[in-house]
Amino acid sequence: MQIYGLSISVPTDSLGNFTIANLPVGSLRLMAWSASDSKLLAEEEFSVLAGDTLGLGLLTAPTVAMEDPSTWAHARSLMASDLISDWMRPVQFPTVVTLFLDSSNFDFSKARADGADLRVFAATGKGLVIDRARYDSLAARAEIRIRIEDASDTLSAWSFCWGKPLAIDPGHPDLWAGFSSSTKLKLNSILVDDFEDGNDRNAMPIPVPLSYWFKVISDSATITPAVGENFSQAIQPAGSGRSGKAVHILYHADSPEWVLIGTPLGEKSHSIYTMDSIEFWAKGDGNYSIAFENNIKELTGRKAWKHLVADSVWTRVAIAPSDLLGADSAGGNMGWETIRDSVTNISIFSTDGSEFWIDDIRLYGVSQDHLLR
Repeated sequence: MQIYGLSISVPTDSLGNFTIANLPVGSLRLMAWSASDSKLLAEEEFSVLAGDTLGLGLLTAPTVAMEDPSTWAHARSLMASDLISDWMRPVQFPTVVTLFLDSSNFDFSKARADGADLRVFAATGKGLVIDRARYDSLAARAEIRIRIEDASDTLSAWSFCWGKPLAIDPGHPDLWAGFSSSTKLKLNSILVDDFEDGNDRNAMPIPVPLSYWFKVISDSATITPAVGENFSQAIQPAGSGRSGKAVHILYHADSPEWVLIGTPLGEKSHSIYTMDSIEFWAKGDGNYSIAFENNIKELTGRKAWKHLVADSVWTRVAIAPSDLLGADSAGGNMGWETIRDSVTNISIFSTDGSEFWIDDIRLYGVSQDHLLR
C-alpha cells in the first residue's frame, strides 16, 4: 500500500488488511499494488482529519474514469486546435484527432514500452478516450487517436501525461461509436479515386499534393490506350449493372510480362502503417496484383502485394495488410512491414488476360493527415 507523493508504504497481511499511521491532514490518494507482478490492484482517494482514524473498507478496483492526472510523472500541455487539421473544419462533434509522436517530440524511454500509461486529460481533469493506433517504442513512432465529445473539450489546454509504470492498460476502446458512416469515412479513410471526374488526376483531396495516374508496360506487352496517351482515355462508363465511370484497359501480356497502372500518394513517401484495408471494385479476365510500392514510376521497386484472379463480373475486393504476401524478394516483394512506413505508389499489375476494370479505390484506417506529413 503506497500513499502518492509520500515515502509511506506498508505491506498488507495475508487477508489484505493494513494500517498506516501518522498520515498528514488533507486529501490523499492510496495505491494498492501486487509485489509479485507489479500490477495495480486499487486506488482510493480519501481525506484525513486531525486525530482521525479512518476505515476505508473494501478498496475499489482501478478504472480509467477514476484516474488522477497528478499521479503521472510527466506531462505536457496540448491544445486541441493544434491537432484539428484544416481539412477537418468545420468540425462536427464528436470527432477524432491524431497525435503523432516520434523522437523529435517525445522521449519513449520515459513511458511504458507498450504505451499503456499514455493519457490525455482535459482541463477539468476528465480523461479523454484515446486509442494507441500505433505504438512502437523501439522505432520511436506512435499515433495516438483522441476522441473529442463536444466543443467544450477544446476550449482549454489538455494535459498529455505519461510515466506511470503501474497505470492500467485502457485497451483499445471504440473511438467511432455513434459516428455516422459519412463522418467516419471523412475522418478515417481516403478515397484514392472513383474516376467520376474523368481525368488522370486521382481523387485525393486538396491539400494533398496533386497526383496523377500513370501506365507502364513490360518489354513485349501491349496496352490500349497506349502508353503515352492521356490516361483519361481509359476512363469509361462502368456498365454491367454498375453506375458511373471506371478505368478500363485492354492489354496483351503473357506472364511474366505485365501491364501496370498506378498513382503516387503525393510527392514523397508516406507512412500508412495504420491502414486497416484497401477496398476496390474490379472485373476482367486473367490475373492481377494490387501493390503498395516504394518507388516513383519505376519498372521495379520495393513493394508489398497480393495476387488475385479477376472475376468476369464486378466484384468488391477488400485486402488487409495481413492478406499481403510475406517478404520473399520475388518481383521486389519486401513485405508490408518493410513498406508500410515509406509508401509512394499504389499500383495494379495485370497479366495473362485481355482486359481489366477497376473502380472506387479507398484506403481505410488512415486520414489525410498521413499524406500531409
